[in-house]
Amino acid sequence: MVFIDGSNIYHALLDNLGTTKIHYGRLAEVLASDGELVMAYYYDTSNRPNDYTMTAKKHQRFLEWIRHLPKMTLRLGRLKMKSRKCHECKQVVQVPVEKKVDVMIATDMLKAAYDDQADILILVSGDNDFTYTVEEIKRRFEGIKVDVACFRSSLSNELRSVADKVRFLDNLNLLESCPRKSLSELVPSRKS
Repeated sequence: MVFIDGSNIYHALLDNLGTTKIHYGRLAEVLASDGELVMAYYYDTSNRPNDYTMTAKKHQRFLEWIRHLPKMTLRLGRLKMKSRKCHECKQVVQVPVEKKVDVMIATDMLKAAYDDQADILILVSGDNDFTYTVEEIKRRFEGIKVDVACFRSSLSNELRSVADKVRFLDNLNLLESCPRKSLSELVPSRKS
């Protein structure tokens, strides 16, 4: 099973490849190539209510595309506006903060282990916040391995030390081997 931290991979792709346009379904298949892909989860946030900007519309189209990928389940957290003080200008600004996503990932991973849904759980994130979850799964569920997949530059040392295996995305040709299909290619047309 593959658990993709959308925000983490989004920023890592931009930093490392200069784009975010990869085929997430194929990424999950490549990561699970040692066995059969049971299910993949993609975690993201829904847009702020009443946000009709072009970026928000593109994000909604992307989420619809993810929703229609085979063996992929979309899980949505939310964005909450928080007040933050700008270090440069000292003004208080409102910034969106992701809520619930890390907890959903940790819970789904623990549930998959508890229900014995797969032998290998693959976390696509280098975020240190998941170190405790990985430790607990390995401690409590004998025979279940937890691998981490991310770019070298985004892997925390703590998460690296508890993972059974680290799969670096730097070594995959994500752009060439994972072209993104349009939504119309993924959704079968209905005939009367």
